[in-house]
Amino acid sequence: MRTPEAGIQEDSSMGELIRNIREIRLGEETLMVEENEGYSAGQGKLIHIQNRDFRFLLSEKAFVQLLTTILRAKEEKDYYKKNRSVITRAEKERMVCKESRDEKKVSGSFGRMLKEADIRYRYVESGNRFITFLVNNEDYSLYKKVLRKHPAFQRETHVYGREMGYDFLYQMRPFELYQCNGVYIEVFFQLPCMSLTPNTWIPLDRHIQKQIWDRNIEKDGLPVLDETAYYIFRLCWSIFHRGYFSSRDKTILDQHEDSLKDPTMRDLMPYVFFGYSSRLLELLSRKEYDCIIQDYYQFNDY
Repeated sequence: MRTPEAGIQEDSSMGELIRNIREIRLGEETLMVEENEGYSAGQGKLIHIQNRDFRFLLSEKAFVQLLTTILRAKEEKDYYKKNRSVITRAEKERMVCKESRDEKKVSGSFGRMLKEADIRYRYVESGNRFITFLVNNEDYSLYKKVLRKHPAFQRETHVYGREMGYDFLYQMRPFELYQCNGVYIEVFFQLPCMSLTPNTWIPLDRHIQKQIWDRNIEKDGLPVLDETAYYIFRLCWSIFHRGYFSSRDKTILDQHEDSLKDPTMRDLMPYVFFGYSSRLLELLSRKEYDCIIQDYYQFNDY
């Protein structure tokens, strides 16, 4: 079977073989990767991947694109295998449960430090000696200046940060992680969402980010993330980052199900889920979590 690349026309004369690049195995088949002269002047070099029964033809540029795609996929697979235990541990640390006395002490101390410096922030969640704060992106320079004056908060490597192979798009600042008395403090500067591009973070839509700072809600003396934004954040974490709803995810969403009655929920959801929003809200109201992800990726509103 001859399979010429789209846009490459073969003539009756075969391009001259320059060299055999290497032999490869594909399933039970052995194929030779060859570099050839083009069929006509100006066409450039061509790559044949072939054996007696099959030949796949690519331009040199298309071959490089295919090769880099395969290498990127292998790199991501190796990265996941290497860091799976670290990532799994981080997921366990994120599990939201009853806040311990140590966590209350550290979150209170961190919050007071920010408040005294007039840094806008929101407490997001905590549990299992892991606390998450959101610091206003516009206060970043002041925040870094203040942190340098408080050595009790020791900088750590974030498992979802750049050092671990993650990218941040749309000028989003990477997450930061600190440790104080055995309690970890995670800091976001915009409420995040995992992109469909592997290992890539993006900020949730600006309308959601704006609501976070427009609503001033306090709990136990700390300004907290409003319920609607928190629900969307946890929902995105399950769908786009985790790829399934764990029992803990379901518990958290159940605990915050009153957010579904907030009129702004129906306004904000389309900024994340577009035409699927009404369908998603319907499934969430019925707590049909296990069918959401497959249903979402199969949805077509055209």
